[in-house]
Amino acid sequence: MITDKKIQPEQPSPDGVDFSEVLLVAMEAGHILLENGAEIFRVEETILRIGRHFGVEEEDVFVLSNGIFTTGSSKEYGHKESFARVQHIPMHTASLDKVVAINQLSRDVEAGKYTLEETKEKLNEIREMPGKSGV
Repeated sequence: MITDKKIQPEQPSPDGVDFSEVLLVAMEAGHILLENGAEIFRVEETILRIGRHFGVEEEDVFVLSNGIFTTGSSKEYGHKESFARVQHIPMHTASLDKVVAINQLSRDVEAGKYTLEETKEKLNEIREMPGKSGV
């Protein structure tokens, strides 16, 4: 589970982006959102936005109040790769500053302002932010 520690860099595929790594990063953004009080639709939208920007061809996301289910696929090098992951998200005190920061990050990613590696770094910074309670 990537949420117990900082996201660690993996070896990229020859084209520079590993689609399963993209989906793990997108899920981490969703995880931070959900555990900090974001609406379910916003969590889904953010995961899809990040995945789409980094080239995930097919992606399905299902979010509940305490979990994220993500599947995706990509066709690389003549064969189709698949990804499926489920994450349980324990309830925490809402930190709306983190929700706002992730929302802005996803828009910046979509605008091409960050590479996947820079996105991971920003997510780690946001996760470490001292939270201001929104509840």
